[in-house]
Amino acid sequence: MKVEMTMEKGLWIIDRFEGEYAVCENLNGIKCNIQKNMLPKGCIEGSCIEVLEDDTIIRNLEEEEKRRNLIQDLMKQLF
Repeated sequence: MKVEMTMEKGLWIIDRFEGEYAVCENLNGIKCNIQKNMLPKGCIEGSCIEVLEDDTIIRNLEEEEKRRNLIQDLMKQLF
């Protein structure tokens, strides 16, 4: 899918869904709303999406796995 709005290129994390929109946040803490129908199939809360130079949105499964492993490691340290 291609972005039809002005949105910074790079990595975004889906924080939550509100109605027909996904509330996303980038690594700088900037938030934006993306229509659900613009997202790649299978996206859920916590999914990592990437806006490429040609405004295509892809799901970054490698980044999701890295973040999942980091969180699991942090949780192990706490308990």
